Amino acid sequence: WKILVKELKTVAAFQNDNRISSAASDPFLKYAEVYDALIGQPCLSSFIAHYLQHFFNQHSVETVLSIGSGTGLSESYIIEHLGVKKEHLLGIDISESMVEVANQRIHAIHADLLKWETTQQFDLAYSGLNVFHYLLYQELEKAIIKTAELVKKGGWFVGDFITPDHIRWYPNLMLSEDSKVISLRTPSLVEEDGRMFQESEIINVSFQGEEMEVHYAGRHKRFLPPMNRIRKYFEKAFGGEVQLLDAISLEPIDRSSDSCPSTRYVVMAKKN
Repeated sequence: WKILVKELKTVAAFQNDNRISSAASDPFLKYAEVYDALIGQPCLSSFIAHYLQHFFNQHSVETVLSIGSGTGLSESYIIEHLGVKKEHLLGIDISESMVEVANQRIHAIHADLLKWETTQQFDLAYSGLNVFHYLLYQELEKAIIKTAELVKKGGWFVGDFITPDHIRWYPNLMLSEDSKVISLRTPSLVEEDGRMFQESEIINVSFQGEEMEVHYAGRHKRFLPPMNRIRKYFEKAFGGEVQLLDAISLEPIDRSSDSCPSTRYVVMAKKN
């Protein structure tokens, strides 16, 4: 595995010397091109559409803010299948590359949640694919507080997170549905100053074009706070009802739980 990873990194550098250095400024620069096939569509089909449908079946929503909207795939599902008008959904993302792709589907802007200044408030703030875990651990609670400020009184937050033991599910090899995109992932648990992170080195191989293309996506690190801490952050920021559900089964998660069967969970928080 180590030899294969080393050789593919060499190929990636040979194909385009700028890619590895570019990953430092925008980790999703080339990732955006294969993201939907590799991550977006499989996750939308396997659990995101399910929990969004579950929420929209119970609550009426007119305006939506998507935090970390990525390529806009899940957001276009909200528009096309859940009754939200395109002009009433706004996506924000810190990656300019992702925003460029998203704007082919939805209205999205390049913005950092913590620095974004707006007077707008929304019925629903949505965040898919564990976006909050990519924040610096010092910024996580601040981001949840900022999210609550962007939600109207009586409005909601819905989004998915990963458990501290998500690595037991995390695959070393991922394939797109047509097997034309392959992702090699080398995950590890990292402890820093008493805090746990999951770090994954990612290499993507695409056969979508005429020739094989290799992209080194770098190391992606995600903060792994305890589930109950996430619950408490939302309870404090939103001041209302907070539910945690297993992202696959949608079964409620007990306050004392440290994990759940799918190692992914959904937070549904109502703002008082």
